[in-house]
Amino acid sequence: MRGVFVLSRLPLLAGLASLVGFLLVGCGSGGSTTATVEGIVKVDGAPANSGQVTFTGDKGSISGPIQPDGKYRAVGLPVGVVKVTVATPPAVPGGAAPPPIEGTPVQTSAAPVPIPPKYGDVASSGLGTTLKGGRNTYNIDLTAK
Repeated sequence: MRGVFVLSRLPLLAGLASLVGFLLVGCGSGGSTTATVEGIVKVDGAPANSGQVTFTGDKGSISGPIQPDGKYRAVGLPVGVVKVTVATPPAVPGGAAPPPIEGTPVQTSAAPVPIPPKYGDVASSGLGTTLKGGRNTYNIDLTAK
């Protein structure tokens, strides 16, 4: 008789286990504690071709280099409200390009599209967003005025 009791409770226990698993996993990436941000940077409608985008939040800053086509990507950011800055790469003394380092701004052979200095300072950029866990898109349109 005891075996009958266990077998009759088996579907109930299986359903309960499924519900608990669903609640633990959740749906989508909303439970992620880190974010990836990608987008394109334009200055007066033209893609920026060098520089970096920096996201600054309560837990520090993370940057992503701007590619020659204006696209950028930053990985491993904490979720929440961040301030954003965009800056041209620093000039290299003597004109020699240093070896590429992962996460550093990308230099191109084309003349850099100038990014106004105000966008390089967190106090004056006026840029910001709220990041959710997982993948985020944040396109940045700057003006030279």
